[in-house]
Amino acid sequence: MVLPFYPTESEAIGQIGVTIVVAGMLGSVVGGFLLDRFKKFKLTTVLDYLFSFFGMLSFTFTLDLGSIAVVFVNAFLLGFFMTGYLPIGFEFAAEITFPAA
Repeated sequence: MVLPFYPTESEAIGQIGVTIVVAGMLGSVVGGFLLDRFKKFKLTTVLDYLFSFFGMLSFTFTLDLGSIAVVFVNAFLLGFFMTGYLPIGFEFAAEITFPAA
């Protein structure tokens, strides 16, 4: 997805992938901390979905700006919220199905 816009930046494109993964690990920790602290499962889920959506829009529509730094920032935000949603989603699912028979 990034290579057509930055054909000479193959190393940076790999680093963008690492940025998404590391930001997602950080987002997972922060999301879990927020759930433990405030117990607002639905609000946290909806906000994370919303920020993931805007992160994806931002990442997609800023690819052609010609600035790899902007792509890195957007990749960090996208990874933080989108990958960080995984533990939030699991916690929310466990919370709404808690008294399972």
